[in-house]
Amino acid sequence: EDEDEDDDDEEDDDEDETQEVDQEEMEKQGRREKAVQKAIQFLLTHKCQEGFPLPELVENLEKVNVKNFAPEKLGYKSIEKFVRGQPEAVLRYRKKDQMVLPPKK
Repeated sequence: EDEDEDDDDEEDDDEDETQEVDQEEMEKQGRREKAVQKAIQFLLTHKCQEGFPLPELVENLEKVNVKNFAPEKLGYKSIEKFVRGQPEAVLRYRKKDQMVLPPKK
């Protein structure tokens, strides 16, 4: 489905070893991710029903009191990798125009 996904992985391989995350940190990341998912779902249902461009994600999260969002805190290398890793129940991501869209109703 997505050809360029494989080549990303090759470059990051050596970094992954240094990013060993202990159990506790993984649980924290999981809790943070759930909180961010809730905030995104709220945004997409109440504030931005049409969706919004990926670059506005951090700004939109701040509107619903999610401050200092950083994908690294959730174990993702970039905001785009974060949104691409989200289940469709939370959001849909249209890569060609970098739009974060609400889940299908």
